[in-house]
Amino acid sequence: AFVAQGVPHKVVRSRGFYQRKEVKDVVAYLRLLSNPNDHAALLRVINVPPRGIGLVTLRRLGGFAEAHNMSFSEAIARLTG
Repeated sequence: AFVAQGVPHKVVRSRGFYQRKEVKDVVAYLRLLSNPNDHAALLRVINVPPRGIGLVTLRRLGGFAEAHNMSFSEAIARLTG
């Protein structure tokens, strides 16, 4: 999106700026601010920084969300009160 809008950037080494993990994480956080139901963005940053959320927890959360016909974000909000 930034490249398409002509936002200037500098390529560092052989990897493009937007291909860096840190940048992808920040973009994912911004996407979540814009759309709290962005499942892909949530999965990317749910454990960044590390919070001890593992695969089992994610599977249980996904099962809860599916059973109650809600998004991951809605399930998290409901379970954390």
